[in-house]
Amino acid sequence: MGAPLKEQNPQRTVAITVLVVALLLFVVTVFMERRMPSSSQATVSGYVVGVAPEVTGRFIEVGVLTTVP
Repeated sequence: MGAPLKEQNPQRTVAITVLVVALLLFVVTVFMERRMPSSSQATVSGYVVGVAPEVTGRFIEVGVLTTVP
């Protein structure tokens, strides 16, 4: 007969599970922060795409009116 199987400490199993879940959440958070940047005042839910102007030269005036009094 062989040696009896060593029982695992249940606290060690719980600790390893908690560490794996915490690491997984950290990796997901870092990935999502790079994919969808956000700030304290607004959130962008989508891909960020740079927009190039369709005109050449310098802008002299931008015809935009604010709606805030």
